[in-house]
Amino acid sequence: LIVQSLAKIAIVGYTEDDVYLHTAPMCHIGGISSGLAMLMAGGCHVLIPKFEAKLAAQAIEENHVTSLITVPAIMADLISAVRYPKLLKKSVECGQSLKKILNGGGSLSTQLIEDATKCFPRAKLFSAYGMTETCSSLTFITLCDPTNKNPGLHFEKTGGKLSSSVQPIRGICVGKPAPHVEMMIFREDFSLTGRIMTRGPHVMIRYWGQTSAEAVDSSEQWFD
Repeated sequence: LIVQSLAKIAIVGYTEDDVYLHTAPMCHIGGISSGLAMLMAGGCHVLIPKFEAKLAAQAIEENHVTSLITVPAIMADLISAVRYPKLLKKSVECGQSLKKILNGGGSLSTQLIEDATKCFPRAKLFSAYGMTETCSSLTFITLCDPTNKNPGLHFEKTGGKLSSSVQPIRGICVGKPAPHVEMMIFREDFSLTGRIMTRGPHVMIRYWGQTSAEAVDSSEQWFD
């Protein structure tokens, strides 16, 4: 967990100046990993009883939240809350304070990315790919960086809309591995599809109930 949290600090850029809203449960790997990263960075934590778009939007505005994590459904709900402030019975300017958004648990559609850049114009938008067994994120990709004047590698504006500038055959780009993460694609019989394998200090020791003999040697064995 510590290794993966350090990766988030380095890649997303969490600092002691951040105000982080906990949008994911701490019992989920995304919630605990990002929460620990912010704790290590020395930032401020904002907690709400559970995620609801209304509560989250109000918390962002009242506390000048700068960072949070999302999954596609949370992103869609937040965008709706910002676009239709009458639902909150007050004016909402929460989109202006956000500077770092890390998405996980599924890829964002092109439409959601475009909507997010409009609702949160100052936010650098990342997406991560990972799993619970590897203590959260394995790879990261920057979907939008408002501080970068040049078009991004993976997305660019065409006719006022975001479109993919990379069209991989039968695949979706999920970014590059974090510096400490070792990964490979294992293919059998020269097929076009393969299995994503990883090893390193980020891999779990074993599943609950497994014996020591069944434990994973994360430094030597590849985890599927």
